[in-house]
Amino acid sequence: MSRRGNETTTLMASTARIASANSDYISTEGYDEALVFLFVTAKTGSPTSLDAAIYYSSDAGTTYAAPKTAEAFTQVTGSTAAECLKLTNTGRGFRVVTTMVGGSTGNGFTFSVVVIQKRLG
Repeated sequence: MSRRGNETTTLMASTARIASANSDYISTEGYDEALVFLFVTAKTGSPTSLDAAIYYSSDAGTTYAAPKTAEAFTQVTGSTAAECLKLTNTGRGFRVVTTMVGGSTGNGFTFSVVVIQKRLG
């Protein structure tokens, strides 16, 4: 299988985060599917969990909505994790919304989000 036409984008660089955050918008126009990876490499202190989900935009990143059927990563509770979501109906584009749940102020997770977009034709 040829890799021609694939594009890899880092939506959220690996860094320690102590608060909920959103990735940048990524346009998916012209691509058939996307593989979205969440890599967690550390946990600091006592956040209960890290939640991450896909939110779609039909207007190039001005407004966002969660899909009717959730496209969420498995909730992260440990200090390491590697998750992948395969999106086959990406619309115009999306972002990844991450939420720190529970824990003490100033504690969080170190993680990154990477997307590989594919043209299947």
